[in-house]
Amino acid sequence: MEEKTISTVNEFIKELEKLYSKNPARYHFYRGEENAEWKSLPSILRKTNLGKEKEYREKVLAEYPEEYHSLESIDVLAKIQHYFSHTRLLEVTANPLTALYFACAEHLNKNGAVYIYSSDTLLSYESDKAYMLAMLSKFPQEDQNNIRKVAIEFLEADLLINKSNINGLDPELQRSLINFIYALMRERSDFANFRINPAHLLQSYFVKPAYNNKRTQNQEGAYILFGLENDNKKQIPYLSPDAKNNNITSLKIVVDKEAKTNIINQLKILNITKSKLFPDIQNALFEL
Repeated sequence: MEEKTISTVNEFIKELEKLYSKNPARYHFYRGEENAEWKSLPSILRKTNLGKEKEYREKVLAEYPEEYHSLESIDVLAKIQHYFSHTRLLEVTANPLTALYFACAEHLNKNGAVYIYSSDTLLSYESDKAYMLAMLSKFPQEDQNNIRKVAIEFLEADLLINKSNINGLDPELQRSLINFIYALMRERSDFANFRINPAHLLQSYFVKPAYNNKRTQNQEGAYILFGLENDNKKQIPYLSPDAKNNNITSLKIVVDKEAKTNIINQLKILNITKSKLFPDIQNALFEL
């Protein structure tokens, strides 16, 4: 991943201009990290949470069933993410200055970073691709691993995942896949005659869920919905430009730790402030 270092808002904007001139992708989203050494991963793929996606989902839904009963799978994940639990969603923003704020807001003794993600695809919450990836959160890690193996095998063989092609699978792989398909069918009957491109289970996508809130609106938020190709051995391996099954490319801009306070002051002039991004009474009164 290519890296540049900036120390002012103006330098940051100039780097963005260079990016846009070189990358004609239709969509660009951004994520700010307070420490440039942190991995830009959704929480469920961090070491302490690996293999616990189904557990976290079930715990939240059991505690607050009334909050989720009417939501589609992708919006269930978005709402869980909003309340700071662990999902396969990575929060991003359409506003690069918002990401720059988050890169500078804390850890003033560490360089920050803004990750810039680019793709020609933005999924709606109604998309079958988003629906399939969100459905994975209902399954334990063993089943997810089995579905991943099938997807990779079928992708390499240039085959669709359909009724005729899954008959010869290893019984355990077949069991996991059929259970997954049945779960999809229970919410969307269109999957009864399924013909799944295996790449759609492996890739990651920008997605804009229907569930929204004031904080997400002010931050111009969206998500990267992670597929099954990630194995946590590398930092978002399939988001790099040369990755297999690439859908999203990435660039990293490092923010000089010595410039963080000055950049926050510059952003304040542009109305990028804590109270703007976190619209509650406490933050509003703090900035009076």
